[in-house]
Amino acid sequence: MRDLRDVTVPEAVLVAITIAVAGAILFGAATSATAFGAFNYGWDGTADLRTVAGETTDSAVLENASAYDRLAGNGTLAVVLGPSEPYTPAELERIETFLRGGGTLLVGGDFGAGANELLAGIDATARIDGRLLRDERNYGRSPAFPLATNVNGTVGVDELALNYPSAVVTPNGTNATVMASTSPYAYADENRNGELDDAESMRAYPILTRESVGNGTVLTLSDPSVFINSMLDRGDNRAFAQTLFGDAQRVRFDYTHSGGIPPLVRLLKLIRSGPLTQFLFGTLLVGGIVVMARYGRAIRNRFSRRAPAAEDVALTEAEIVDLVSKQHPDWDHDRVTRIATQLATRRSGDRDTSSDDS
Repeated sequence: MRDLRDVTVPEAVLVAITIAVAGAILFGAATSATAFGAFNYGWDGTADLRTVAGETTDSAVLENASAYDRLAGNGTLAVVLGPSEPYTPAELERIETFLRGGGTLLVGGDFGAGANELLAGIDATARIDGRLLRDERNYGRSPAFPLATNVNGTVGVDELALNYPSAVVTPNGTNATVMASTSPYAYADENRNGELDDAESMRAYPILTRESVGNGTVLTLSDPSVFINSMLDRGDNRAFAQTLFGDAQRVRFDYTHSGGIPPLVRLLKLIRSGPLTQFLFGTLLVGGIVVMARYGRAIRNRFSRRAPAAEDVALTEAEIVDLVSKQHPDWDHDRVTRIATQLATRRSGDRDTSSDDS
């Protein structure tokens, strides 16, 4: 076995870089950088929200929209935050079937079209109007972070801390109920100049609505940022999430159209999906270990470009004389012979010591 003291600085640097790259690849394969992503641990992810759901009730992440076919409607809350890709007609039909079975769907969006397309596809009446709301009197970090001070029917929640929110709009005569709204001092910043202009008026804007669709319920939220990691502990956002999840027997996060699931997480879910996949993976793992144990040295020797170590190369004293003479042609023969004899004696002693240690 090679002594660690024989490792050169370039080799050590190469090993360190390899470990760092491998770690980065594994981290990238197990996490997501998608906004509102359940496996995004950054400021704009919802990994903490997934933890809150797991601590409150039975929770899981849907891998694809076909999973709605296996969801029991009654007692199940499905959460869709910031969808960036449209649902197909077949997928919308699956969600409508889930709602007809008594399920609850929370759709959160702000300025993209994905949330409204989903709401229209399932025949909900609420829409997100896409205008930026500000409040010069009731806010957190700045007027662009207004507070929803009117929260109905949620025990322990007095206000929601918002982050560049929009508003929910509903047609007159619908059954939609406003569950949370801004203070009366909020306004829609139509031209986004950060000021209340003459053409803009202050009033309370709906942030969260609730309506019946079929036998189910649709909740429309115009600021999914209340659930991101950096906002969850502002205002009463965490308590709101806990109450929302606590009212359900099951919570399912649908990220099938907003970034999906990281590949390593998907692989782990596949392995855990049943005894057959666990057996196959275990067989491959054991087989790989056996192959490396049996043929590992041969494989390393086959592809290694490292020059043989000095102790692995046996040179006679005459060969050493010839080598030293070529490297130092200006030395006389006696000097070359004396040095060659010393080198041969030293190498012979090193081999003997190595044999005794083994």
